[in-house]
Parts: sequence; C-alpha cells; structure tokens
Amino acid sequence: MSLNYGRQKLAFYFDLQVSSIHEVFFQNKVLELAGVCQTLENENASKTLEIEEMKGRIYLMESDISGLKSQLYAYAPLVAALRDDITRLEHNALLQTKLKASRNQESEILEVAADPSRSTSAVLLEDQSFVSLQNLQMRIKAVGKLMEEMNKPLLHRRSNSNSKQETAKGDIEQQQKRSNNWRVAKDVIQLSEKDILYDQFENVKRKSETPSTDSDVEKELGVDKLMLSTRHSEPNREVNVRRVLERLASDAEKLETLQTAVENLRRKLETNKKSRKAKNVDFETVQEQLLEAEEAVVNLMDLNGQLVKNIEECASPDGKASPQLKEAVKTRRRKVIEQARKGSERIGRLQLELQKIQYMLLKLEDEKKNKGRSRFLRSKTIVLRDFIRNGRMNSGRRKKGPLCACFRPSTSRNERSP
Repeated sequence: MSLNYGRQKLAFYFDLQVSSIHEVFFQNKVLELAGVCQTLENENASKTLEIEEMKGRIYLMESDISGLKSQLYAYAPLVAALRDDITRLEHNALLQTKLKASRNQESEILEVAADPSRSTSAVLLEDQSFVSLQNLQMRIKAVGKLMEEMNKPLLHRRSNSNSKQETAKGDIEQQQKRSNNWRVAKDVIQLSEKDILYDQFENVKRKSETPSTDSDVEKELGVDKLMLSTRHSEPNREVNVRRVLERLASDAEKLETLQTAVENLRRKLETNKKSRKAKNVDFETVQEQLLEAEEAVVNLMDLNGQLVKNIEECASPDGKASPQLKEAVKTRRRKVIEQARKGSERIGRLQLELQKIQYMLLKLEDEKKNKGRSRFLRSKTIVLRDFIRNGRMNSGRRKKGPLCACFRPSTSRNERSP
C-alpha cells in the first residue's frame, strides 16, 4: 500500500513538472505572438499615414494641373490674335510687293510673299503647340526680310528728295521778302511736318506700350500657380488643414482681384457703349456676362468665408474621442476640401471669361485709336494738297494782287502783254 502511494506521488510530481514546463513554453509563445501582432498594427498605421499623404499629394497635383490648364487656356485667344495680325501683315506685304512688281516688272518678289488665303487655311489646321509658335516666328522673320528689301530703294529716294528740298529751301529763303503768302505756306508745311513727327512718335510709343499692356492684363487677370509648402514633420491631418487654409486665403485674394477687374471692365464698357462706334460688339450680352461674373464673385467670396469657418471647426479630435466622432470629423473635413477644390475650379473659369472680355475691349480701343489717328493725318494731308493745288491754278489767272512766292510767274504771258 505504501509502495503504491509512493508511485502515485512520483507520478503526480512528474506531471506537475511537465505542466510547469508547458506553462513556461506557452507563455513565451503568447508573448511572441503578441509582439508580432503589435508589429503588424504599427505597419498598418504607417501604411494608413502613407495613404493619407499620397491623397494629399494627389490633391495638390490636381490643383497644379488645373492652374496650368487655366493659364494655357488664357494664352489661346492671344495666340489666335497674333495669327490674325501676322496674316494681315503678310497680306499687306503681298499687296505692296505686287504693286512694286507691276511697276518695275520684277516677278521674283511675288514668289517670296505668301498667299494670305493659303496661310489662313494653314493656320486653322496648325497644331496648338510650340511648333505653331515657331512657325509664326519664321513667318515674321520672312516678312521682315521682305520689308527690308522693299525699303532699300525707298531710303535712296528719301536721300535724293532731302537734297532737293535743301536746294528748294535756299531759293525760297531768297524770295521770302517779296511775298507775304510764303509765310502761310511755310506755316502749313511746318504744321504738316510736325504732325507727321507727332504721328511717328505716337506709333513708336504705342508699340512700346503694347507689350506692357498685355503683361499688365496678364498680371491683373492671370491664373497664378498654387504652391503649397509641405512639412512632413507635422501630423498629416494638421498639414492638410494648413494647406486648405492657405489655398482658401489664396482664393480670397484672387476673388478681390476679380472684383476690382469687374468694376474696371464695367467702366470701360460704359465708355465704349456711349461712343456707339462699335458695330460688331453686342454690349448687352457683354454687360450680362459682367453681371453674372459679379454675382459669381460675391457668391464665391461668401462660400470662401464659410469654408474657412468650417475647416477651422474641423479640428483634430483628442485621442480619447470615440471612433464615431473621429470618423464624422474626417468625413466633414473631406467635404470641405472637395468644396474648396470646386471653388478653385470655378475661380479659374471666371478668370478665363474676364480675360476674354478684357481682350475684346482692348482690341476695340486700339481700333478707335487707329481710326482717329488715320483721320487726323488724312485731314492735314488734304489741307496741304489743296493749298498747293489752288496756288498752282490761281497763280496765272490773277492780274492784281501779290503772287505766291513759292511759284514763279509765266514768262510767256509777260512777253505777250504790251
């Protein structure tokens, strides 16, 4: 009996030792699995942060792409206008070349100039790319060379005419004391010369001011590229909030600029509307477009202010907050970011519409200036021509009164008179 009791005791003791060993083994295994689980959770959290960061980068890239597209669309009407101007310049050079070829019988010049109808059709088929701009540059160089060849004989004739004018002035100065009508002719000639010099100065001034006007328009209504700085050391959510706030601040500045531009365009439109000289412009349609643009600017300004308040209210919750609250804040933040992106796109489209209206009004003002200048120069030229023509016709018929000192009396009439 005692022997059996001792054997059972040894068996129980052996089982106890085995159980202790199993317990230690299982504890180590559980700790190892807990470490692996913690590592997986950390990797999952890091992947989630990387995904959020990639979403932020994609949003910034979309914003940059939209800004670049808006800038590209703004250049389209300017390039089209440049094509039209070059086509007209080629057409004018072609007409002058044809006249010169018909007078001097030089048919080779006609082969140099391009056909305007052909160039117009080619322009419509050209690709909207840098190749098109390079073709325009080559066409401008060709027209410049053609004008240089045409101006060479003109410069020679001017030098000869200047020498003749100097000799004529010497004769006129000798006869200055014989007649008072010479003073009138001298005043008219000087007035015409001053007008020509004034027109030349105005042309040079207008050419020098035109690029700066285009650059000012572009600076006033141009679509600037959105550059939002990133700092990876800050938490990703706070960085996104800061970027959105910077974006909204930039949009607010753009809206203020657009509001000022709309007011300036309205004043220019009222001025052009009072003149009633533009037949190809529908002022009522343009005025409606300006009113719609003004309403859109006001609505966007209100929306911008509301989005700023909403994004400031969407602060990151504390670590003790419930998962439902965190998810609600995250969803609201996404909605605010999406509304901000759509607002930026609307601002870009509005800038493009205002640029088109600005370009149309500038082109209308240039046409008015050119018409006024040509009319002024034509009137002065007609006055000088009529004065010279009347002086020639009436100088021989007058029997009494002083003769014009610019013209000598006929010797045949003096010989016939007794």
